[in-house]
Amino acid sequence: MIAKPLKYLLNIFANWQHVRPFAICALLALPLTAFAEDLSLAQREQIINAVNISESDWRNMTSGRTVIYHQDGMEYGREYYPSSGNRTYFRAANGTCLEGEWSYEDKIFCFDWGRDLPSCFFHKRVGDAIFIVGSTGGDIQQVTEIIDAPFQCAPELLSSLDVPRLINGKL
Repeated sequence: MIAKPLKYLLNIFANWQHVRPFAICALLALPLTAFAEDLSLAQREQIINAVNISESDWRNMTSGRTVIYHQDGMEYGREYYPSSGNRTYFRAANGTCLEGEWSYEDKIFCFDWGRDLPSCFFHKRVGDAIFIVGSTGGDIQQVTEIIDAPFQCAPELLSSLDVPRLINGKL
């Protein structure tokens, strides 16, 4: 795939003595860049084409647990699934909390947060890894951890913060 463009560029630069050092550097960098892009695209394709996780498998994995999602190397959010029903509680990395319900139909999980349209995703498995893929072909998140504890969406108590305490408006 990369061999033809390299051969073409080498033929062009072979006759240009004064640009040969620059051409060699550019040609050495090209395969690495192309390979990195191909690998990224290949990974995306692998995830998008991976096996869908069924509703029953997802329920068994998440019931009474908190799922932690990452996107682009950063925490995207946490989602708690109570032991019964289809309620869910999501806390974004910025602290915003949502309460909603999830449903499953035609291999798609949809989350209704009570505003706008539901957010819908495919849940995919690639080996031991779990990925969440936007149903409109958008973002990909990775499930990095599933823990046996809920999280708190209420603001932290002032006494738990490492800041000076205000009493009657004075320190």
